[in-house]
Amino acid sequence: MRRPRTQAKRAGKCGLRFCQIVAIVDLDDADLDLIAQKEDEDLLVIVEVKTRRNERFGDASLAVTPQKIRSIIIATNAFVKTYQVHSRIRFDIITIVGTHAETAQVRHVEDVPLM
Repeated sequence: MRRPRTQAKRAGKCGLRFCQIVAIVDLDDADLDLIAQKEDEDLLVIVEVKTRRNERFGDASLAVTPQKIRSIIIATNAFVKTYQVHSRIRFDIITIVGTHAETAQVRHVEDVPLM
């Protein structure tokens, strides 16, 4: 397995109110939308972000299919092995529904079980 490509993002508070953005990981067949480090804790948060114009076809979080979950697990394992991560890991989903930042609905589901 090749080394994941990462795009480091600027350090600072992110929309999750408690973390610094660590990286966005892009593998050949998998990616991690957001990796965040929780302040003052040994916790790495892997975040899947889903955006939709509306929820006409159902809740945006339902787009996290079993195939996508497998992809997240593979990418997370590659990231952990490559960067020798020893932190606890939590998986979250953020959904953003709407076309305008001022009126979009943002939902943050913490600690989503992947199995």
